[in-house]
Amino acid sequence: ESSTSACPVFVLNLLLQPLEALPVCPWSPSSSDQSAAAQAQKNAEDHIGNVLLDLVPKQLTKELNVKPPVILWMSQGMSKTFDMSLDSSSAIRIDVSVQPPFLPLEINLRRKRDSGKLETPIASAEWTEGRLLLMQSDIPKGAYILEILQPRKYMVQAGGSFSADSLANLCAHVTIHAEVGVASKEAVNTLRSELLDLPDLLAVQPLPPSLNTVGWFSSSLVPVVGTQVYRFKDGIGKISVKVDDPSILRMVCEPADLSNADIDAELVKDSATVAQADHLGQLVAEVQPGSYQMVLHPKANSPFLVTVGLATQSRLKEDYAIADSGKACLDKFPSLESGVTFSPRGWSIGPKFIRMQAAFLGTEGLLGKVPVELKSASVLYIEAGSALPLDLVRIALTVPEGLWVGEQRGSRNSLEIELPPGKYEVQVSQPKPMRMEKIKRCLDFSVRIIATPLNPDATSDASEAAETAAASDGQAVATGGEGKKQELQAREDAAVESAPCFAVGTVPLPLDFSDPKGGSKVLGGPLDAEGRLLVRTRAMLTDMHDGRKKVFLDTKGKKLQMKIGVIMGGHARFSRAAQLAFAVQPVGATSAVEPAETWSTPDGWERIYRLDKLG
Repeated sequence: ESSTSACPVFVLNLLLQPLEALPVCPWSPSSSDQSAAAQAQKNAEDHIGNVLLDLVPKQLTKELNVKPPVILWMSQGMSKTFDMSLDSSSAIRIDVSVQPPFLPLEINLRRKRDSGKLETPIASAEWTEGRLLLMQSDIPKGAYILEILQPRKYMVQAGGSFSADSLANLCAHVTIHAEVGVASKEAVNTLRSELLDLPDLLAVQPLPPSLNTVGWFSSSLVPVVGTQVYRFKDGIGKISVKVDDPSILRMVCEPADLSNADIDAELVKDSATVAQADHLGQLVAEVQPGSYQMVLHPKANSPFLVTVGLATQSRLKEDYAIADSGKACLDKFPSLESGVTFSPRGWSIGPKFIRMQAAFLGTEGLLGKVPVELKSASVLYIEAGSALPLDLVRIALTVPEGLWVGEQRGSRNSLEIELPPGKYEVQVSQPKPMRMEKIKRCLDFSVRIIATPLNPDATSDASEAAETAAASDGQAVATGGEGKKQELQAREDAAVESAPCFAVGTVPLPLDFSDPKGGSKVLGGPLDAEGRLLVRTRAMLTDMHDGRKKVFLDTKGKKLQMKIGVIMGGHARFSRAAQLAFAVQPVGATSAVEPAETWSTPDGWERIYRLDKLG
C-alpha cells in the first residue's frame, strides 16, 4: 500500500516451488553430500560455522578488484550477524543469490549506539527474483551491525504428511558477495557530470596513433570534427597527422574527472613546438604541409574528452563562400531576450544565427550576455554552435562561484540543467580565437536557449480553453456527437501522463544558498547576514547528470552549524532513501566534512554538520 493515492505502487514476489524439488541440507539424514564445505556446516552447532564476511572498508580505487564470494547452505530459521566498524564515510554493497529463493531472508544494516542499542535500519536489501541486493553509498563513520535474518516462517498444516521438522532439513544454496569501500566523495562528485550523458557505445578508448585513418582525416578534401573519450597509456598520448595543404587544426581537451583537470597539450613538428594549449586545454594553430604530432600529457592518469577539428584552408574558403548568407555583420551582441515572454509553461530563444563584425574574430573571452527568467521549475538547455575548426564559441550559465560551462561535442557546445524559479544569466564567449586573415569573414555562430517546465500544467492554460470553446461553437465535442471532435494538445497529453506522479509540489535544488542569484529565494534563501537559513521543501533530483546536484554555500566568515534531514515518503523510502548520498565538502578540499551527529528514521535520516569559517 502506498501513502499517495495518485500513484499506488507495490512490489510482488511470488514463488511456487514443488517440495520434492527443494534440495536437502547437508545435515539431513538423507543427504549424500560429503564435500568438505558441507561437512563443516554439518558439524557446526548452528550449521553455519565460522562463515566470515570481509567487511573491513577498503580504499576506493579505480582498479577492478573482485573479491571471492562466501557460499553456504541455509534453511528456515537460520540467521547471522556481522559487526562492522567504520572510521570514515563508506559505501557498502551486499549481493546475495538464493537458489531456490524460497527462504524469507531479510538483510538489514543498522547502526549501533555507544549504549549498545540498535537504530532503525539505514538500509535494507530488496528482492529481485532470486537475488537480494543491499546498496548504500553514503554510510557515516561509526559502529554497525549487518543482519541476515529470517523473522518469518512457513506455516505447516497440522496432521499433514509434511512436518515442521522436515522443513528444517530443506535448504537453499546461498552465495554472498560483500564489498565495503571508503566513499571518496571527491572521486564520486568530480566525475564530469556532462560526460555521463554519452551513449554507452561511446566508451573510453585508447588514443589513436594517427588521424590519417578512415573516419578521421583520411583525405584533404574532407574536413573532420569529432569528439571521443580517450585514456592515456603510461600517462601520455601521441597522435601523428600529416597534412598536404595549409590547414587549421583545433583541439579541445575537457576532463572526465574534474579533480584531475590539468593537461599539457602541444603540437610538435620535428621536435619543435608549433602550438601550445592554454590552461583550459584549448589549442588552435595554422599548420603548413608536413608531418606533425599532437602530444597530450595529463597531470594525472585519467581520461579526457577530446574534440579534434581539422580542415584545409582551401576547403574552408569554399565552404564559407557557399554558406555565406550575405547578411550584415553586427557591431555588438544582439539582445536575444528582447520580445521573449518568459512563460511558466516554457519558452525558447532561437536558434538564433548571429553574425558579428570581423573585429570580434580576435576577441578572447566574453562576447555577450543573455538574461533569462524561469517562472516555474524547469529544465534549462543552452547551446552554442560554431564552425569548427575555424571558430569555437562556448556557452555557460553564470553562478555565484563562476561559470557552469557547456561541454563541447563536435561543433556544439551545450549544457542542460534543472533549476528552480529565478533570474539567471547566460554567457556566450570565445575561449581561443582564430583570426586567419586569408579568409575575409564575420564571426558566425548560433545560440539556442530552451526552458521546459518539469511539470506541464495544461489545465491552467486559459487561452487554449477559450480557443476550444470558440472552436466548438456551442456544439457537442464528445466522440459520436454532432460537433467537431477536439484532440488533446501535446501539453495536455503530457499533463495527463505525468502530472499526477511527477514533480507535484517539488522544486529542483538551487545552485547556491548564499547568493540571491543562486535560485534559493523560492525555498526561503539565501543565507541572511547573521548566518541563518531555514528551508523546508519537497525537493527532487532528476536522472540528469547521473542524479547529482551540487549546491554552494558561503559561510561568509562565520562558524555555522547545519542540520539536514531527508525524508522519503510512500513506497520510495524502500529504495531511493538507500540510494541517496549526501556530502559536505569545502571548495578546493580533497576530503569531505564528517557529520558531528547522525541518526536514521524509518523514512530517511538526519545529520548535523559543523562548518568552519570559510568564504
